[in-house]
Amino acid sequence: MDNNKSRLIWGMIALIWLTLMISLYYVFHKPITSELAYHFTRILKSLGVALGLISLCGGLGKRILSQTDVFNSTNPLALMAVESGLGIGLLALFVLVSGSTIGINPLWYWGSLLILGLLWRKAVIAWWRPLREIRILWENSTQWAKTLLIGTGLILLFTLTVAMAPPLAWDSLIYHLALPALYQRMGRIVFVSWSFFGGMPQTAEMLYTWALVLAGAEAATLLGWCIGVVSILGLAGYVYGHFGARAGVVAVVSLLSGYTLASSLSWGYVDWLTLLLGLGLLTSLEAWVYTERKPALLVAGALAGTGLATKYTTGVLAIAGIVLIVWEGIRVRRSRPILAQVLLFGAVVILISLPWWIKNALATGNPFYPFFIPSGAMDRFRLSFYSLSPWADWKDAALLPVMATLTGIEGKEGYSASIGPLLLGLGIWALLGKNERASVEKMAISLAAKVAITGLIIWIIAGRISGMLIQSRLYFSLFGLFAVLAGAGFKALEQVQFPGLRVGRVAGALVTLVFGLSVFAIAHDTLKQGAPQWLFGVMSEKDYKTSNLGWYFAAMWAIQDLPEDARVLMLWEPRGYYCLPKCIPDEIIDRWKHDRMSFGDTDAILDEWRTEGFTHVLYHRYAAVNFVKITDHRYSATDWSTLEELLSRLPPPMDIGGVYLLYSLKP
Repeated sequence: MDNNKSRLIWGMIALIWLTLMISLYYVFHKPITSELAYHFTRILKSLGVALGLISLCGGLGKRILSQTDVFNSTNPLALMAVESGLGIGLLALFVLVSGSTIGINPLWYWGSLLILGLLWRKAVIAWWRPLREIRILWENSTQWAKTLLIGTGLILLFTLTVAMAPPLAWDSLIYHLALPALYQRMGRIVFVSWSFFGGMPQTAEMLYTWALVLAGAEAATLLGWCIGVVSILGLAGYVYGHFGARAGVVAVVSLLSGYTLASSLSWGYVDWLTLLLGLGLLTSLEAWVYTERKPALLVAGALAGTGLATKYTTGVLAIAGIVLIVWEGIRVRRSRPILAQVLLFGAVVILISLPWWIKNALATGNPFYPFFIPSGAMDRFRLSFYSLSPWADWKDAALLPVMATLTGIEGKEGYSASIGPLLLGLGIWALLGKNERASVEKMAISLAAKVAITGLIIWIIAGRISGMLIQSRLYFSLFGLFAVLAGAGFKALEQVQFPGLRVGRVAGALVTLVFGLSVFAIAHDTLKQGAPQWLFGVMSEKDYKTSNLGWYFAAMWAIQDLPEDARVLMLWEPRGYYCLPKCIPDEIIDRWKHDRMSFGDTDAILDEWRTEGFTHVLYHRYAAVNFVKITDHRYSATDWSTLEELLSRLPPPMDIGGVYLLYSLKP
């Protein structure tokens, strides 16, 4: 036997021996238990479904846009965002129609995901291909910009960890995930008659339904995270293509320096989708301005229509789009086709959003339910109760960008979001040195500014109509445009020099400081929530929910322990996700006031509740006594005394930490 054969044999024996020893070792030493293996499998399944759905959306958009060459000069990452926004809108309509007719069946949705993925596989692969541009962006970035990109990666990693864990965010537990969970339980997408939010447009919730049916709520929050990542890539690509790598990085950092913007990546909300659609609208309208071709205008209309079909306030994109079309028509003195272009754009907006109006009209007679017209569950009293008086005064309105930046705090009254200082701090300098800029830069700034300013004017007016409409989160569709202007503003500051002082270098240091604090805040919250501990199986799901949701989750646990036929009316608690289908949440915190005004005394109220089939009442005593009673002057002393009288007539309640009281309604 020659030496080569001998070495081969002994090499094979060595590998077999090593494999045998390792295998036998782990028979007796198990690093991953069966429970932990199931835990990781569930997480990977959720992530796989989320990636599959965003890929399907992108692939559909790629197939559609491959039929035209109007986007040939668009940055690949920016085009990736346009394609995904287009696909999201169309696939959401697919879920609405199929879920309303065929019903919700896991086999149907698995089959749809796999078959469509197979049919569109080339388009899906082509949609992913622009990710190579990230390497180009990295290579063209300075060491400082690379440091900011690493920080961006950390924020995405931390928020991914939270998105993988059970959902906790307020509005997700009220409706973003609660409605998909209800559809799953009912086996069909129907109009939820008791829900205020059931009449809202639900583009994102349709895709969340698909994800939730296949792999649970975590798949839905992960899909929301994926949409946010595509938005960030689209923003980076757009600004990089127009203003260079450093400006592209600063645009992203300006956005993620806002606590609400960064942390909401993991919430399972719809706001990052609206931001994606705003960027897509800008990109599409720019292509239309340059090419003067109809397909670009059709895509812009489809994205604006998807925005309206996602959130009513995202209708600002449709209005801003019309303003921009008229402006550009006048600028180039094409007065005759302006009306035709506006009508074409508007027709596509209406066509894409029309199914939601039809759904509401068929269910309640009001296409714009739950607003404007008393209908369905929204009578005149509830409409009036929901409409808050204007926020602050006209001084606040005149300084809205400043006030939203400085006084907006996540979860607090008013602007109710922390948007960071860089969008405004850098964005106002976008026009600095305008004459020295390249024509492509001038056009990008001009288009972004026109859409953003139109949106700001609408925001100001809306805030004077209702205090609810002052919230920054309602207008996140504009924030991608603000970020574009911030990137342009930073580039302008880099060109400003004084003897012995480089303004750009100082601005860069300030950007680093602000963004570093944002990375720290997101890291701190992620660790405080215990998301990494849950991810690695150190903390159980129940402990994770209890740790973060406190007595609320204990109350939900108590409701789930009630008999199957139990039906619980909730007072001053709007979050129903974890007690569905047994509970009817107090979604807009008006149930007690409404019933007191409608039925009068305690006997009539109790009779009504029992007639409606309620067997229990969950009273969020802490919120009612410590917040509503003190701050909401729409409640009178009679309202509170009648409540105490009614509760005193019921059997002694289950006391849940002194925060919630669970009463039985049995006579």
